[in-house]
Amino acid sequence: MDYCEGKQGRTFLIRFDHNENIIEELQKFAVKERIVYAWLFCLGAIKRADIVCGPKETTVPPLPLWHQIIEGHEIIAIGNITRLDDEPAIHLHAGLGRADKARISCIRKISETYLTIECLVMEYTDVSIHRKENKEMGINTLHF
Repeated sequence: MDYCEGKQGRTFLIRFDHNENIIEELQKFAVKERIVYAWLFCLGAIKRADIVCGPKETTVPPLPLWHQIIEGHEIIAIGNITRLDDEPAIHLHAGLGRADKARISCIRKISETYLTIECLVMEYTDVSIHRKENKEMGINTLHF
């Protein structure tokens, strides 16, 4: 285990509109506002997304189990903004639901808003946090 202490900085409220890609828009937002580290809380609906729902097998490194969302789903998500190679990195996990089916996943690449998504962004300052490739684990992990 490793950790650091920081201070809460600015708080932002964001509205994503129909068809906007939330991952791409969050990356642009992080650049514009010079966000180094923040937590995200989102709710709304998504119509199309590339998601990972666990590994194919519980191995290290993991092989992602990819799925696609191709119709409207309700979404509630939590994630963070960090830096990877000095670029904004978005890590967003979501509960997605449609009719009587629900799943929890990591949203990657495509992430198109259906109608609207509302997002609370809580920035943290006075911290030195970034993502770095952990070759042994096959994932990018936080480093302080």
